[in-house]
Amino acid sequence: MKITRRQLRQIIKEELSHTLSESIADMSEMENLISDFSGGIADKFGAQMDLLWDEDPSMMRQQGYTDKSQWTRQVGRAEIALEDNLQEVIAKEIADVEMQLHDGAYYDDTSHSQAADRDSDGALDADELRSIADDLEG
Repeated sequence: MKITRRQLRQIIKEELSHTLSESIADMSEMENLISDFSGGIADKFGAQMDLLWDEDPSMMRQQGYTDKSQWTRQVGRAEIALEDNLQEVIAKEIADVEMQLHDGAYYDDTSHSQAADRDSDGALDADELRSIADDLEG
């Protein structure tokens, strides 16, 4: 079976299209993981901020807080904001990296090109292209 460069490109395009339809950023498992980690970080942040009142109440009063409950309410709102912001940033970064991955930004062309170009002439002949196609088919 002979394969042309056009056919090889079509095979690669179809595989890429199939991969793109299975986006990781849309999976609920990933969303749950993002939520868990963001919540954990926000909880730790809140716990550390709560300690500030106990460490130096006079400093906190100088900053305008009248009592610990006022500070605690603000810390709680800050935790929620931090968790929301972290979730948004992490989801965006995952989507960006995934898109870069699909666009070939992490492609290491040395793995196939050196092995595929068996005669090291800088071009792929028909047999070398068939070998690549066979590798793609699995």
